[in-house]
Amino acid sequence: MHTTPGAGSAGSLAGVTDERDNVRKAAEGHLPVGLLDMPTAKQVIQTLKKCSIAHLACHGFTDHRDPLSSGLILRKGDEAREEQDRLTVRTVVELDLANAHVAYLSACSTAENKEKFWQME
Repeated sequence: MHTTPGAGSAGSLAGVTDERDNVRKAAEGHLPVGLLDMPTAKQVIQTLKKCSIAHLACHGFTDHRDPLSSGLILRKGDEAREEQDRLTVRTVVELDLANAHVAYLSACSTAENKEKFWQME
């Protein structure tokens, strides 16, 4: 997502367009490529269930006390509204992703972990 709903200029991700184009070029002729420009969590979930490789570029958030509550910030409702939707790790873990092989997350805080209890996970 090139911009995060409701985040103003802080939600802008200028490199996402180039990143998307580079992924598309690398996959061209090898894999079918679908694009969700400003998806909702529901749209991402539906797509994840069908794909074997997912490349996600958006803002993320971390819950240091409960890492399964961490996740991605997406769009809620139609594009005219500036509301955020969240897709948590817990939700993704509970999905039946029989075709999934690779997921690449290009999001802030995707590897951040300040909670000592979880540092060895």
